[in-house]
Amino acid sequence: MSGCGASCVLFIWTLFLLPIIMSLIFLLIKKNKLKSKGRYFLVNTVIGYASIIGFNFLISFIVKNFIDSSTINMNILSIVSTILLFVPPIIFSYLLAKKFT
Repeated sequence: MSGCGASCVLFIWTLFLLPIIMSLIFLLIKKNKLKSKGRYFLVNTVIGYASIIGFNFLISFIVKNFIDSSTINMNILSIVSTILLFVPPIIFSYLLAKKFT
């Protein structure tokens, strides 16, 4: 991570650990309602990582094939792609917690 500042390092580690963090948060919030805590943790972590990988490929595919980098503000593209990486694991964690209750 040479050349990457503290905020960049924090972003990378948060994204890397997001499925585990979300699993633990929902385990703490719904600890009495979840039927199978271990199974929920495992399924949520796997689906969280799969969604991060899938949306990362989707974002790069869209940017390479459909977006002209000379016409769009790269800061907006960066913000949108960050939202698309962080939001799906959170939504999937919520939906799985709802399903496992």
